[in-house]
Amino acid sequence: MKIKHIWLSAIRTLNTPSQTVNANDLMSHWQALQQSGAITLGDINVFIGENGSGKSTVIDMVRALKHPEILASLPRENPPRQILPGYSISFDNDDNWSYFFSGNTFDPDLDCIENVACSQLLLIPSQRKHYVRSSDLHKHALFSPVPRFYEYANIHYRNGMTLEDQFSEDAVAELNKSKPFLCSLATDRQGSFGATLIDDGTFQLGEDGRLSVWIKDDPKMPNQLPVSWLPTGWKSYALMAAWLRNCPKHAICLLEEPESHLHPKMLRFVMDSLIEIATERHQQLLISTHSATVINIAAKDKLTLFEMCGSHIKSQPDRRDILDRLGYLASDILQANCIVWVEGPSDRTYLNYWLAGRAPELVEGIHYSVMYYGGRLLSHLGVAEENEDDSEDNSADFINLQSLNRNSAILIDSDKSSAKGKLRKTKERVIKEIQANGGVAWVTKGREIENYIAPQYMEVAIKQVHRTAKRIVSQSIWANALEYKKLHARKKTVANKVKVAAKISSEYKPDYSVLDLGERIDELCTFIRKCN
Repeated sequence: MKIKHIWLSAIRTLNTPSQTVNANDLMSHWQALQQSGAITLGDINVFIGENGSGKSTVIDMVRALKHPEILASLPRENPPRQILPGYSISFDNDDNWSYFFSGNTFDPDLDCIENVACSQLLLIPSQRKHYVRSSDLHKHALFSPVPRFYEYANIHYRNGMTLEDQFSEDAVAELNKSKPFLCSLATDRQGSFGATLIDDGTFQLGEDGRLSVWIKDDPKMPNQLPVSWLPTGWKSYALMAAWLRNCPKHAICLLEEPESHLHPKMLRFVMDSLIEIATERHQQLLISTHSATVINIAAKDKLTLFEMCGSHIKSQPDRRDILDRLGYLASDILQANCIVWVEGPSDRTYLNYWLAGRAPELVEGIHYSVMYYGGRLLSHLGVAEENEDDSEDNSADFINLQSLNRNSAILIDSDKSSAKGKLRKTKERVIKEIQANGGVAWVTKGREIENYIAPQYMEVAIKQVHRTAKRIVSQSIWANALEYKKLHARKKTVANKVKVAAKISSEYKPDYSVLDLGERIDELCTFIRKCN
C-alpha cells in the first residue's frame, strides 16, 4: 500500500486556510480540506527546505499513523478559528485517514494548554462506510487513545543522524558494497609468496562484535576494530542502507536528513544506493533534506521534489530558486562537477547521444555540464602567448578555461581537409592548456564531428530533414558531411546541422566503431567519472 495524496490545513505553520467553515459536522470540514489542494506523491519523494520550513511536519503526519501519540504535537496551541486544523492521507486503494483538531477539549475539566481534542475520520469507499473516533490527547503522553492505522506495520522511520553501535551482518554487507567510495581500504589482499587474493570481504564481523578491516597500507593482515571506531560517515551509510533493505517490500519508508555525517561525493553514492534499494523492493520513500547534493539527485525522473516554504508546499519547484532560498551563494556552487566545452548545439546533441549509449548513468546537469564556445570564440579562450603569430588572434582579452572550471574537457573540430592538414595555432594552444591541467582535449579525427556518423545514416537523415535532397556530396572523412545536392540542381547545399543531429540521435543507435569515436567516448566517460 502506498500514499497517493496528502491534504493539510493549519498543521503547525503549513497551509493556514483562507476560507471559513461554519458547520460543526466533521464531514463539512473534511470536504473543505479536500478542496484545499493536495500534494501528490510518487515512489521516491524528497521534501526540501530550510530549518523550520515544515519538512519534519510532513514526515510526522505520516509517522502519526503508526504512532498516534505524535498527533498532539501537530496542531498549533492557538489555531486559526475559521476552520479546524487537520490533515488527510489517501492511499492507492482509495482509503482515506483524516485527523481534525479543536482548541477546546471534549472533557471540560481538562487543561486546553496540555491537551488537544482530536477526531479521527476513516473513509473506506469499498465498504461505503466511514468511522469517527474522538478523544482528548495529552501533549506529553507516551501513548494515545486514538487507534493506529491498520497497516501501521507497513510504515518505517529513520533519522539519518542515528548512529547506534550495534552492527549487523547486513550493515557489514553494505559496507563491502561501498568499498570504492571509502578511503584507505584494501580492495585486494596480499597472500603468501607474493600472490594476490581477491576477496569481497574487506569488512568481516567477528563473534565478539568487532570488525575485521583490511587497510590499504597494511595488506598482509587485517585490523580488528570496534564498530565505534569506524568513520561516522561509513557507519551512517551502512546503517541506513541495511535499515532500508530490511524494511518489508511495498513499505512506506520515512528518512530524515540522510546527508548527516556524509561528504557530498559519498552522499551521491548513498542516495543512488537508497533509490536502487527502494525501487528494487517496490517501497515508497519519503526523504527530508536541505542538501544541495540531494537537490541535484532529485532531478532524476523517478524522484518527486517538494519545497517546504514555511507556510505552504510547492510541488516540483525550480532547483535554482530552492538553492537561493536555502542560502547557497553562487560561489558555493560555482563549479559543476565537470564541464565539456563544445562548439554549438548540434555538438551537444551528438555528445549526449554518445555518452548515453556508452554510460547511461552519467546525467547532464548532475555529472557534467555542456557549454558552448562558438567557433571563432575559441580564439578568446586560453592563455595568451606573447607575440602570437596567428591571424585569428586579434584580441588580448583571453579567458582562462581552467579559471571557469578546473575539471574541463573540450571537443574541437580539426577542420582539416586532408590527413596532412595542420591544426590552427589557437586550437593547439587551447589543447595544450587543457591537457596540462589534467583535462581531456578531443580533436576530431576527421574534419568535423559529423564525420563520426556513418555516411549512409547521414544521407538518410539529410533526406528526411530536407525533402529535396538527392544525395550527399562526399563520404570522405575530410569533406563537409552536411553538404548535399538537391534534385534537379547542380549547386551544393549545406543541411541544417541541428535538425540533422536531432534526427540521427533519435533514430539510430551509436556506432562507436567509426574512426576513434569509441576510444574518445571511453576517455571522456572515465574523466567525467573521475570528476564525480
